[in-house]
Formats: sequence, structure tokens, C-alpha cells
Amino acid sequence: MPSQVASKLVLPGGTFAANLTTAREARGWSVAELARRADLNESAIYRLQHGQRQPTLPAILRLADALGMTGSDLIEGVVS
Repeated sequence: MPSQVASKLVLPGGTFAANLTTAREARGWSVAELARRADLNESAIYRLQHGQRQPTLPAILRLADALGMTGSDLIEGVVS
């Protein structure tokens, strides 16, 4: 189960990044399209997909909603 520190969820970058990238690509969306649908900055999506940034809980929920999934689905398989 992921650990929560302040308002950030601490996840291993690679697994969350892979889940996010796979979900986006499965829908045939560009990074720009996902950013628009999730109301997030394109550079933030890029950094999340490359494990350069840890997602906040609100970001996970916005991304999941945009992708038509639950937050749990998006972080499935991620271990702390």
C-alpha cells in the first residue's frame, strides 16, 4: 500500500509512470490531449510519465477521471 506524506502520495516512479503511459496510449491520446482532459500542464504529464515527478493524490484522481478509471486502477500494482 502506498505511503502518504503530507499531501503527496509516495509511489515508485516507474510503475505509476508505466500505468499512466499505458492508459493514455490505449486511448490513442497524446500527452496534450490527456493534459487538456485532466486540466493539468503538459510538462507535468511528461514528468509523471518519465518518473521525474511524484504524483499528488489530486493529480492521480484528475488523471483517473480523465482516463475513465478509478484512482485505484491507475495505481494498481504500485507498491511502496
